[in-house]
Amino acid sequence: MFKKLMTVCLITFSSVMFVNCATLGAANAPIMGAIGTSITSPAGQIVNWVDNNSDSNAKPISMLKVGKASCQSVLGIAAWGDAGIAAAAQNGKISKIHHIDQKYENYLGIYQRYTILVYGE
Repeated sequence: MFKKLMTVCLITFSSVMFVNCATLGAANAPIMGAIGTSITSPAGQIVNWVDNNSDSNAKPISMLKVGKASCQSVLGIAAWGDAGIAAAAQNGKISKIHHIDQKYENYLGIYQRYTILVYGE
């Protein structure tokens, strides 16, 4: 009985350590979860902030176009995609960038996705 318990504890501990090692590659993620992560945060500084109080022609943030570009990884073995700002702007048909966010998702270190979200006109 003790041997089975130790085996389960060792497997659980090893799994948690593997997940933590697999998530260390996400340097841009402000926080990480051991089981899963799905967060959105600003990607650096604001590119072209529009003060809606001083510019009567400025569009509300809710009316801006959104372009997305992603890259994915499976088991940290294979990775693919283009998560560049230019790709996201092109996908959203954006010529004037307002601001940029990033989204990071990780599920047990098995599947990871990094997405750039570009907002603009």
